[in-house]
Amino acid sequence: MLQLFDSIRKWKARIAVMIVAALVCSLLGGFAAAPMAKAEETDEEIYTPDRVDLIAPVEGAVFLEEKDVLTGLEVTETTTDSITVAWDEMPGMTSYLVYYYDFEKSAYVFLDETKEQKYTWKDRKAGDEFYITVCAYRQSSGEQSHFAEPVHTFTRPEALTTFSIIKNASTSITLGWEKVESATGYLIYRTEANGVETKVGSTTTLEYKDTGLKSGVTYRYRIRTYFADEENTGEYSEQISTTTNPAKPSMKLRAGNGRVKLTWTAVNGATGYRIYQFKGSQVVLIADLKGQSTVSYIRTGLKNGTKYYYTMIAYRTYKEKDYESSKATKISAKPLTVAKTSTSAKLYKSKKAFLRSAAVKACSFVKKQLNYAKSIVLPGMTNTNVLEFGSKTMVPQGMTFAGSYLLVSAYDSKRIDNSVVYVMSRSSKKLLTTVVLPNKTHAGGLAYDGRNLWICQSTYLRSIPFAQIKKAAIAKKKYLEIKAYAAVDYPDW
Repeated sequence: MLQLFDSIRKWKARIAVMIVAALVCSLLGGFAAAPMAKAEETDEEIYTPDRVDLIAPVEGAVFLEEKDVLTGLEVTETTTDSITVAWDEMPGMTSYLVYYYDFEKSAYVFLDETKEQKYTWKDRKAGDEFYITVCAYRQSSGEQSHFAEPVHTFTRPEALTTFSIIKNASTSITLGWEKVESATGYLIYRTEANGVETKVGSTTTLEYKDTGLKSGVTYRYRIRTYFADEENTGEYSEQISTTTNPAKPSMKLRAGNGRVKLTWTAVNGATGYRIYQFKGSQVVLIADLKGQSTVSYIRTGLKNGTKYYYTMIAYRTYKEKDYESSKATKISAKPLTVAKTSTSAKLYKSKKAFLRSAAVKACSFVKKQLNYAKSIVLPGMTNTNVLEFGSKTMVPQGMTFAGSYLLVSAYDSKRIDNSVVYVMSRSSKKLLTTVVLPNKTHAGGLAYDGRNLWICQSTYLRSIPFAQIKKAAIAKKKYLEIKAYAAVDYPDW
């Protein structure tokens, strides 16, 4: 009995709590119950674009069987202000009803009725999103088909009218533009020298940096806007051409007598080079050299023993504007005194030393035929003065007589200095002058035809009028610089 009374008391207490809770809810306006009812009501009214099955039939009409669904609905064309859709014919029906999804109402809304199998919705906003569905309708019986699977589509964005080049670098180009309100992103297209256009990237910002490019090369760009999907694009922008900057030159500096020589490797795409000298806190332009193949510069009038600092840039002229490389690493050199071309023996400085040499002892033929009185000391083996720069690596090659002169060709084994021809007196065997040739190409065999000196260089024959060589020899000039000569190809043997 006690247990029964205890249970009754507990139930009474629970009932009392429930009654109090109900009274409180009633006084507060039913806050606990109302949201549930509203949520249920919302679930019935709000539906997503794929729920075309919730669209009510037109007034007075009824749906056909579930199998009677309009098919083949597709988007056939989109522009910045229109969308065209088309669908399969449904026999026996008199017209078609077009609906679109209203995002604000969260429901499909009737748009138009047509007797054709296509419909163009005009006067739309550029860069907008749409869901469209269609059903077939028979007016005589008031019957309509079930709605087609909706199509999701967009109007195209407006085109980007213009853009600009923000920055040119040696391996990158940065583009920039103003925002197009109807676009959500931008596609970047690049055309190279071969004429092939490639999409190189996309961005949702207002600039794009195209990287990994070749230095000193021309590129062309144009841009397309897109909305929502990269396939939904606007028209192409105008095309703009520009160039990357030349690469940073790699420069070497060599000291000579009262001068220094700057050399560098030709920079791709360069149309010229500018040489700068450091003078205190200032950097002064001392030379503007035209042409990509110009790869050296000699600065004269300097003081021996004084250190001089230099740098340079390569530049590319495109559409009347110069695009410059970054400055080469600052380097320095001290001019120094350069001796005359040596005329003493390098290995065996006397007849006695020569006759004791391993070459003479090992070769009986040489020892037997050797006439020391007719032997000569080749000049330049210790040092050759090449335009006031000292070379210690000349290698003698060809030899010929030209009247009262003996001529010997030589090339620099390290390819630092130009090849030379030593001009000696045939009788005294003394050096009269050194002819400095225009290049570093291997200077080989020599020949004299009475008017010209012929020099074999690789697969070419080079000629120099002998008169100017003779004039320099008579004057005993330190050297004669030949800046250019004619070339004759060897025939195909």
